[in-house]
Amino acid sequence: MFAKPFRLTLGRQKILGQRFTSPTLSLVVSDNGLEHNRYACLVTKKVDKRAVIRNRIRRLVISELQAKHLQIHPRHDLFFMAKVTQQDEKQIQSDVSSLLEQAHLL
Repeated sequence: MFAKPFRLTLGRQKILGQRFTSPTLSLVVSDNGLEHNRYACLVTKKVDKRAVIRNRIRRLVISELQAKHLQIHPRHDLFFMAKVTQQDEKQIQSDVSSLLEQAHLL
């Protein structure tokens, strides 16, 4: 889990920004005006009704972001949304990396 300054709290606000998609994930990137990035990951009940599965997907995405945290260009809000139940760790790692490259953040 990221430290509090690096977490993007959503509430009920609408996320505006540039969208990038892959078969399993979507990424919305917006400028935040801070010296660091903030991150959020959303896995809805549409993906899977079981909380264990949703939390596993969320943990996989967050762990990949933590590994790449220092390589990502600062001053952005990154909001990841899972689309399908994909629990393969290598697939999620490659999708996160490809989305970050599409957004020119690496």
